[in-house]
This record gives sequence, structure tokens and C-alpha cells, in this order.
Amino acid sequence: MAINYFAMKPTMLLLGLILLCSGHHSVAKKNIDYATYFAGILSAEHKLANDDLRAALDAYASLFPKFDFVFARDAYNALQLAILTGKQAQQDALLTLCAKSGVPDYVLSKNPLVHAAYAGKDKRFHELFAKGNAVYLRRTDTALRAEMQRRYKLEQGNKGNSNFEEICTDNFNRILELSKQGRFPGEQLIGVNDALENGFVLPTLLHYPYAYVLLHDYLWASLHRGEAQPLSLMYLYSFNQTRTSILYTSRIPVDTKHFKIRYNLPFGLESPDKTAVDGARKKVWLRPQSQTQMIKDVAQGHGMDFRGGW
Repeated sequence: MAINYFAMKPTMLLLGLILLCSGHHSVAKKNIDYATYFAGILSAEHKLANDDLRAALDAYASLFPKFDFVFARDAYNALQLAILTGKQAQQDALLTLCAKSGVPDYVLSKNPLVHAAYAGKDKRFHELFAKGNAVYLRRTDTALRAEMQRRYKLEQGNKGNSNFEEICTDNFNRILELSKQGRFPGEQLIGVNDALENGFVLPTLLHYPYAYVLLHDYLWASLHRGEAQPLSLMYLYSFNQTRTSILYTSRIPVDTKHFKIRYNLPFGLESPDKTAVDGARKKVWLRPQSQTQMIKDVAQGHGMDFRGGW
């Protein structure tokens, strides 16, 4: 049954919030648990933050073969490391992996490092990309992708209008319906946008009141299946934590139970206790706060377009 959040009475709503949330890791694990994947990404990014490009590339290279699906932004970051370290064989393999993961060819072509690496090798570039893209197209539900793109455009085009609540609710209920079917519309199912993010679905969840709580078990199950990334989920958590949406009104009771942890992420509550924050971040596979700026500095120094993984 679809949920109309706005039709629920405050007391029933708060009860629903309490019952639906039971801790980050209370999810059923599948045969392949992506917890190991996300821990491996943290290890690679730790090496990148310390400007050890070869070690970072090795960490990515040893991790990726263990999983059928690799997130687009991770393949993209690793490809640039292969180019920077002159690893031609890994470079070609990672270009194909980028295509397999859903990185668009024009995004790759506009990257200065990739463009320079394949200058005068257009045929080679397109052969490698086509090989991976064929896998991507077989895996992706293109009809659902098109639907989610339409829904996203409709929602974004009606922000501030009287029908925005209705459109956002309808989009949320569609995401809920798919989630109940075990088909959370993440990267594995519908691919990414040009920013290599799940950008057609996340905006709805950001704006729908307490979507993180209402979808909690589905979201964390999808993460363990490799359909959602930690930073995406915790960005949603932080957005909900501060009720950052015009759809939060006096009809929506303030949730004082489920948003007590502070991760110091954009739009979320912040804490000056760096040790506590980094400890909380580690539990949900987020890099320490200091490493985010360190990675930015290293990437800029090498001309690398590092993607963070929303």
C-alpha cells in the first residue's frame, strides 16, 4: 500500500517512525555483502588522501574483481589513477569498467586526463567503451530509468508550486513500491546521472519528510546489496535531520528519536567533537573528516576529477 505521509495523523505518524527504525545494520544480508566493498573503498581513499597513487590504485584493483558491480564514481576515480601512474593495461580495463558501471562516454571524453590518454586513439577508446557499455545496457532497466528521469524533471520543475507536495508524494510512493519489490532504483538498476550520482531518485527522498526513517530498512538492505552508497544514505539522513525541505510543516511532528547522531555532513547537525564524529562516520563507511579536504588537495594537485559518491 502506498503511503501518503501528509494524510497521517501526527500521533500515528510518530508511531510509524518509531516502529520503522531499528538501527543502521538491522538488514538481511545477501550472498554478496557490499560492506566489504565500502571498507575497501575507504582503504583506497586513505591511500589517495596521503598522495600514494600507486597504492590507491592497487587497492581499487584488488577490490573490484570481487564484485559483479562497481559504482561508477569508484571506477572513474580508479581510471584516473591508472592514467596518472602510467598503468596502460589497468587503464584500458578500467575504461571498460567505467562503461560497465554507467559512466557516460561524453563524461569520460571531457575529462582532461582521459582525453589526453586516448588522444589519437579514438578507435581504441570506443572499442573499450562499447565492450563495457553492452554490459551496462543489459543490466539497466532503461524503461524505469526513463520513468525516473521524467519524475525527477516534473518534481524539479514544480518546486514552490501548489502541486509540489502531490508530485513529491507520488514519486516517493513509487520509490517505496519498487523498494518493497526488492528493486530499489539505485545505480545497479537505473544507472547514474552525469555527476555519477543517483540524481534522479535522491532529490525526492531529500524533500519527502523523514524519507530516511520511512525507508530505513529498505535503504540499508539496498546498501548491503550494492544498490546505494553510504554517503548518499547519510546525506539523506542529514537532510532529514534538520528538516531541510519546504514540505516540513506544523502537520509533521518533529522526530526527536532517530536523528541524534552527528556526522558533520552538509545540511546536517554538526558537532565539535571530531573524535566522536569520525567514530560515527566509520561505522557507516564514511571517510574521516580530514581526509575529504586531503583528497581534494591531492586530486587538484594531479589534475584529477575526483568524485565523492553522493
